[in-house]
Amino acid sequence: MNRTLFVLLLVAFAPLCLPAADVTFAYVTKGQSWTQTGPASYSRTWADKYTFNARVYQTSPGAVVSASITLPNSIALPCYYTDSQQVYYVWTTDDDIGLSGFNTNFPNGEYKLRVQTLADGIRTFSLNLTGDAYATIPLVQNFGQCQSIDPAKPFNLQWVPFDGGTTSDFIFVQIEAGDQVVFQTGMPGQQNALNGLATSVTIPANTFAPGTEYRLGINFLKLRATDIINYPGVPGYAGYSQWNSLSVRTISSNQLPSIVEQPQSQTVTEWATATFSVVATGTPPLTYAWQKDSVPIPGATNSTYSLTAARLTDAGHYSVVVSNVAGAITSQPCDLVVTPLTYETNLVLSLDGTSAYVSVPSAADLQNPAEFTVEAWIYPQAGSQNNSLFINKSDNLVGNSERSYELQWVANADSAGPGTSVRFIVFLNNGDWTWVDAGAAENTWVHIAGCFSSTQGVVQLFINGVLAETTTRASGTPLAGTLLRQTALPVRFGRAEISPSLYAHGFLDEVRIWSKARTQTEVRESMYCRLSGSEPNLAGYWSFDSGNAADLTGHGHHGTLFGTAATVPISGEDVVHALCGRPVLEIHQVGGSQAELCWGTLTTNWYQLQYKSALATNQWVPFTPNWLAGDGNRFCTNDTVLPGQAQRFYRVVVTNSTPQ
Repeated sequence: MNRTLFVLLLVAFAPLCLPAADVTFAYVTKGQSWTQTGPASYSRTWADKYTFNARVYQTSPGAVVSASITLPNSIALPCYYTDSQQVYYVWTTDDDIGLSGFNTNFPNGEYKLRVQTLADGIRTFSLNLTGDAYATIPLVQNFGQCQSIDPAKPFNLQWVPFDGGTTSDFIFVQIEAGDQVVFQTGMPGQQNALNGLATSVTIPANTFAPGTEYRLGINFLKLRATDIINYPGVPGYAGYSQWNSLSVRTISSNQLPSIVEQPQSQTVTEWATATFSVVATGTPPLTYAWQKDSVPIPGATNSTYSLTAARLTDAGHYSVVVSNVAGAITSQPCDLVVTPLTYETNLVLSLDGTSAYVSVPSAADLQNPAEFTVEAWIYPQAGSQNNSLFINKSDNLVGNSERSYELQWVANADSAGPGTSVRFIVFLNNGDWTWVDAGAAENTWVHIAGCFSSTQGVVQLFINGVLAETTTRASGTPLAGTLLRQTALPVRFGRAEISPSLYAHGFLDEVRIWSKARTQTEVRESMYCRLSGSEPNLAGYWSFDSGNAADLTGHGHHGTLFGTAATVPISGEDVVHALCGRPVLEIHQVGGSQAELCWGTLTTNWYQLQYKSALATNQWVPFTPNWLAGDGNRFCTNDTVLPGQAQRFYRVVVTNSTPQ
């Protein structure tokens, strides 16, 4: 339709001059094409993204013997297409080559259109196209109304004004049903022609058929050159064109909405996805407004409504109101039942090393610039790709262009020594970067935690709750005061954003991102336990136990599974959670004979510290006769090793019932 447009727009100039015997008019244009996809959005057309035209219109078949167009770079191209009306050269591309690519093929400058005719001999038009003076892209303002046109009434089509348009420029509107033109505006000089100042046109009633889809095109043409000298009586023109097309539809008649398929009640496990849908008919467009317990749900305006990670509080009665120009109807209510998540089986994320990964949209709290922690349980399988990315916010491009942080599995470690290791890399806002790595076995579950603190000026890596490696510098520069690089890239589990993808091979569980640098004690005391999701400074938490990648913090950082990514039961014993609830006892020497003993407590448990002087003996002696009631905090006490006591062994006994 855009090629026809160039012809229709320029044929209007022909009446301005007396035609010669053989040619009516000629033109050269450079044009771009677009498709409007919404009220204020458009995209490139899938075909004919850029078009160049050089056309000569003859007064009778065979009047033009030959024609050619010489580009500003002196390349001459024959006008090898011909029909009863014209001899022409046309070039189009479906590739989005950009304006620079278009200008490489057809530079700006002087175009010479040479024409040889039977009676008039050889004539050459000189037409200048300069400045890339394309008009603004036409954009229909009443896009929504175009989707439900009443064919029995006049329809006023409106568009955003032609920026910089003048009475010397032209706007053309054409509507087609298939190959049949049902409406078009006039040519310059005709009564219904539109110049560059027009902002609307009224389409008469009964132009359209009921219940039919049409293709509407609107073109803004910026005229740049006219030649009426080199071929007396025949005008030649040159200009830049912007063409936009969109679908428009008519209604059959104003019919009330009718619900064909009612939304259905359902029961889901906590954090699973719940989706309601309705199928309705009636005069389009239909609008939808979902409700919970008769209260409208903000933003729920589609025919389907999904809760990506249903919570217990989402249970209730759901319905939807379907409306159109004729009225509204409310669906039958349906119930959502959300059952608490149980942990009879631990589900983990399976990554096959070839196509499986999870993508989580970028968010500010997933990349706290001053401090953060990334932790997870990983199970790297033998044969994993070197530098495979289990967790990252990175494009993996050379030059670190958009890299923020990475937790890698390294099959051939360097600074960690021979064998396999885990590497934590942090990229800074000053363009520098640093990493820590430490050895870790494959084919087994390993807990890893990488921490960064600008205040402390440190990057740390914990393996199974033990500090394994620390650095305070990046390329010799202290880390203190530096900040984490911020990017718009998603957080991904199992691969990088851009090839080389470095897919991870193995399993992943209990992924957590914190907006603070956690201590060794904090890491150790929670690494074996599931979290509630409401812990302070917890930015994102993905346990995969709900069979998806829902974020259990309530922050909405839900992930999407791609490729062969799947949640599967953990193989064998659940070593990830096996030690949950058991206190982790830490011993610190605070003096020559003083030892500080600390462990975390739960409010549901009671604790007793015990000791003995030799492992070979069976008798454990209570450090204090009384049991300690847990309060959810760390408890510390000191012990003094007396002279002559070479050593002591300690343990903490825990019970969830009141000691007698």
